[in-house]
Amino acid sequence: MSVLVEINLSNDKLSGGLPGDMCSNTPKLKRLFLRENHIYGNIPMSIYKCREMEELSLSTNRFNGNIPIGIGNLSMLTLLSMYENDLQGNIPSSIFNISSLESMYLFSNRLSGNIPSKLNNLPNLNQLQHYDNNLEGTFNNFEPSTLSILQQVF
Repeated sequence: MSVLVEINLSNDKLSGGLPGDMCSNTPKLKRLFLRENHIYGNIPMSIYKCREMEELSLSTNRFNGNIPIGIGNLSMLTLLSMYENDLQGNIPSSIFNISSLESMYLFSNRLSGNIPSKLNNLPNLNQLQHYDNNLEGTFNNFEPSTLSILQQVF
């Protein structure tokens, strides 16, 4: 299945966990939409193997654990949507290496720690929603001039 570029199984009442080697079999995957299901467990660490991923939507499921650090290797990602899950821990700083990122939705989880101060590394970001978590702090060293297209932050 190495030529598969999009999987859209949103709102299909799927349950269970994602296979740990998911991206090993689909390295050309560009779009993965699994929102509004009943998928649980950890987001596979192998997600970083989908190097051509542009849009990742895992929202409104039952994912738990940490956001995998390897997600920062998805250098072509424009959409990261993981809202309304049970994700915990810090927002990995590796996410702020994805300069192509335009929209990031992480609200309604159990994320904690400081609000990342690396927003300036995301020049294409126009929407950031991280409310309803346990994040602390302020946007220190935030330079709005470097994020001239940012439209929403909450």
